[in-house]
Amino acid sequence: MITRLILVSSLILMVQAYLLMNLFPAIISFLLLIYLLYSSIEFNPKILASRKIPEKLYDGEKAKAILEIRNLSKKDCIVKVREKLPEGFKAENAEFLLKGLEEKKVEYWIIPSRGVYRIKGPEICVEDIRGLFCRRFSVDSVHEVEVLPSIERLREEARTNAQITIRSGKSLYGIPAEFEGLRKFQEGDDFRRIDWKATARLGELIVREFIREWEGDVYIALDTSREMRKGKPSKIDYAITIIYQILTALKEKRAGLILYDEFGVRKILKATEEKERIIREIKVPRVHGIQSLRFPKIRIEKSIFRRIRLGLSLSLISAIPSKSFVIFITDLSTNVGELITAIQKLRDAKALIISPNPILFSELKPEREEILKLYRKYVEREEMIRKMNRIVPTIDVGPRDLLSEMGALL
Repeated sequence: MITRLILVSSLILMVQAYLLMNLFPAIISFLLLIYLLYSSIEFNPKILASRKIPEKLYDGEKAKAILEIRNLSKKDCIVKVREKLPEGFKAENAEFLLKGLEEKKVEYWIIPSRGVYRIKGPEICVEDIRGLFCRRFSVDSVHEVEVLPSIERLREEARTNAQITIRSGKSLYGIPAEFEGLRKFQEGDDFRRIDWKATARLGELIVREFIREWEGDVYIALDTSREMRKGKPSKIDYAITIIYQILTALKEKRAGLILYDEFGVRKILKATEEKERIIREIKVPRVHGIQSLRFPKIRIEKSIFRRIRLGLSLSLISAIPSKSFVIFITDLSTNVGELITAIQKLRDAKALIISPNPILFSELKPEREEILKLYRKYVEREEMIRKMNRIVPTIDVGPRDLLSEMGALL
């Protein structure tokens, strides 16, 4: 900025000297140019730098980054550090004076976002003491970092929901904890257990059942496919909040974790009483892009010659222990056929699906054509959920009604 100002001033002085036929402005202009040329030749910064950040970071929590830098020249300089971080990260911009031949450690903070990332080194801008020239350096280092969910943040969200429950003296919808599934209304059932959303979808009275008497372990099967990982925040982020609330409500029950994607089961954590460990085991890289909003067609096959799907279904069947209760968290945008096959083939196990609705997570702009498109997709989604409920209890959730839906369950 200052260099440009000096150059413009020099040009104006040259024009003034020409128009006024005066040599004095021309001499000043020439001296300014000589000063810039001398400063440019004199400016030859040399630095050695490395940056360290913790291997484990926590979502939304400040983490300390340490820059070790050494000035190899005898000239003082001003150093500005600019981090090149993934989308969703925040960082403090460090700026400091580095004297000639000085070696320095500079600390500054970064705020990460959930996921697994490869973070490149920062860009370092070295300016001369007058701020006339700048030379940029890149720190040649790549850090593999794992940003874990912040347990404290999840606790705070759960605590907020619990306060709502305490103030009302019951769960948000007056339904007790430990939800299991849905079934048709039978004579003698408590009318307070009627699920009006499911009733509206299926056109008949549907009531909720609960896992209070369930003796086996509870497993949470989280879909980590590409569509679940798109967007910021992604459906995975909301799924982690759902999982924490489920784990909080399970209390004395043991819980396990199954991570799967389009290609099969990726990770299994056996049922344990250390429930916070489950949250720490969810390490999923984010994906850029807009969701496709394509929903597969659901066909209910009643024939005894039902086609057996391989791949994901067999992988899930082998991963789910017998006599367990499985809560699937998936947006139902991919692999629905294989998921249904796996659920129907489970032995001595029950299943429930909690599905973040892609329509409610859509990034489309609220214009007329986009609204009509979303409405058509919403109707298509409702029809799919209605068919899914005939096979397995399926609960639709979105980012705004997440806590209220889970409050109804937990």
